[in-house]
Amino acid sequence: MNKLIENLIKELEKNPKKLEEILKLLPSTKEKLKFLERLQQWINEYLGRKEVKIKVPYDLGEEEKEMIINFLKKFIEAKELKFIFEKDENLYGGFKAFFDFKILDASLNNFINKLWKN
Repeated sequence: MNKLIENLIKELEKNPKKLEEILKLLPSTKEKLKFLERLQQWINEYLGRKEVKIKVPYDLGEEEKEMIINFLKKFIEAKELKFIFEKDENLYGGFKAFFDFKILDASLNNFINKLWKN
């Protein structure tokens, strides 16, 4: 991790008011939100946490969620993983997982598209 970012995170831990000062420097709400999202990513990296967004076609039961989580844990290295499930009605089955700027597409849509192309 970049030393500058690491120092920023340590400084914000000591003095949370600094964040308000930084946000005042950004002119628009959109830029402030982008910065806060990126800051959250930096903090997660610093702490060894990763967030995994999982899109599914319908609300899953706990057992189904656990199956997907256990499957994904084989591919993602981190001290701590946070899984966020979102419903995506454009999917017909399976799931899509988003992490580390990657997409793991285990959806039925993707499977059908691959069959169709071959």
